[in-house]
Amino acid sequence: YEDFAIVELSIETQNELARKSFWQGYGLTPDFKMKRYFAIRQILIWMNGEENRDFSSQFYQDKIDLIRKTI
Repeated sequence: YEDFAIVELSIETQNELARKSFWQGYGLTPDFKMKRYFAIRQILIWMNGEENRDFSSQFYQDKIDLIRKTI
């Protein structure tokens, strides 16, 4: 399930061709809700991890935007 999160947060949002190739090689494509659930879960884990996170960085702004869109 961690794969679902990483793919949703990196490959799928960055490159359509890479997305198709990844899921073809993976052998199945989980449904949208499952991928989104694990993506949001991973974001929250990253955000809760270390102290001194720079939430103003583009890395986190993209993730925060995804959370906002989802809820």
